[in-house]
Amino acid sequence: MLLPFASMPLLLLAACIRHGSDDSTPTAPSGWAAPEGLVLASDLRGNEWFIADPMTGETVDALRLDTLEADVCAGEENEQYCLLFQSRTHTSNVDSASPVEEVLFTYSALDVSDGDDDSRTDLISRIYSVDRATHETRWHYDQIDFSQLANGADYCTWDPADPCRPDPGVDTKGYWACSVHMVHDMIVTHEDANTVAMWVVDSRNSRMLHVSLDREATCATVDTVLDLRVDDWDIYNSVNSLEIWTDGDTDTLLMSIKGSFADAQTGEQQMGGGGRGKIVLWRRDAVSNGGAAPWTQAWEFPPESTTEESFLNDPHGVSRTTDADGRMVVTFAHSLGHSPESEYGKGTGGSIGVLRVQDDLPVYLYDAMLPRPDVLQFPRDVTPLPDGTFLLTDSGCLGDGCAYETYDWVVSLPEADPVEGKTGAWRADHSEQVYVDAEVLHGPMFPNANLLYSSEWVSR
Repeated sequence: MLLPFASMPLLLLAACIRHGSDDSTPTAPSGWAAPEGLVLASDLRGNEWFIADPMTGETVDALRLDTLEADVCAGEENEQYCLLFQSRTHTSNVDSASPVEEVLFTYSALDVSDGDDDSRTDLISRIYSVDRATHETRWHYDQIDFSQLANGADYCTWDPADPCRPDPGVDTKGYWACSVHMVHDMIVTHEDANTVAMWVVDSRNSRMLHVSLDREATCATVDTVLDLRVDDWDIYNSVNSLEIWTDGDTDTLLMSIKGSFADAQTGEQQMGGGGRGKIVLWRRDAVSNGGAAPWTQAWEFPPESTTEESFLNDPHGVSRTTDADGRMVVTFAHSLGHSPESEYGKGTGGSIGVLRVQDDLPVYLYDAMLPRPDVLQFPRDVTPLPDGTFLLTDSGCLGDGCAYETYDWVVSLPEADPVEGKTGAWRADHSEQVYVDAEVLHGPMFPNANLLYSSEWVSR
């Protein structure tokens, strides 16, 4: 369900490596009441997801990854440990008389190479569903099979004896191509008593996969791939979040993309490179309407250009809402949208990017900031709440060694119309952006997490 945008408060969750503890208790201002519920949060470098009360900070549930892989996910940084990316709640209605509340999550084991490009087994992903109440595994997989795809050999050279495994003779890049590599997000699209189907954001392979899984298996079968072979995929690299929905006879896929390729011919023409990202929307005929038509790009933001840089700076965590006039509003974490550095992907300093879709095209509204002395360092996720508010997660930094204190706030975003002549594309001088202040209403929360990646509002 889409939620109203106008005059919305924004619940902002932030966490970073902290030194010492913070015993402060957040207090709500007069006239503001938090919606009922809890927060499910992924601690990217803390080896766990947890569920906590946003008002008191009390943790009411948690699952540590070393309970799943004790010999892999229990190490210190730069040793063997696991990166936990997206976690989501999902209601499984396979047994309609007794639906099961699940937590879906994806993590990737980081070995001693710390992501070295020569380590073929580094950052291979695991995708899990567990019963929220008992933590019992409902299904999981860490392998994929391209052999049932008509042109599957274009994507993977698999072992002739076992299509769920890469051919032993492939190089590192070929091994990754036959694997799920540093998955950042996933959404279930269909399930029945025997199978589960879902979209998977296969980030380090620079592609989107739609897969189906036998609930008793640990190898998922690929039926759709979106990557450089698709018209208008162009130069996209490192997809990191998605939303998908069906409206009438049309499936729509909205995604945030962290960066782009610079070495391909099209990349050179478009001035692509690391940190140069996009928000992109795709459509196709809905599965209920046949589903055979290919995915086609409806728009990308900022729009494609071969004459000037037309990118966001490390965007993450896209979501959609509607305004008072029923128009779609797209909100995303512009992770380095206010970075003072002269290069994409460098430094810290983020914002909340806001677009409005008019005549089926995105129109830039503004980048929201927190009034000083509060600042956003590296916001990473934006998700709607039941009452029309939003959760936004600030990691503080992209990776380890974070030196910044970061916090959680409730803020209010202003209503606004587009400013003529401002495209919203990132520039080192920020000349194409409009910055507005968000009113701080509440915070901080969850100050002792290691480094949060995503947050979602869930029922108690």
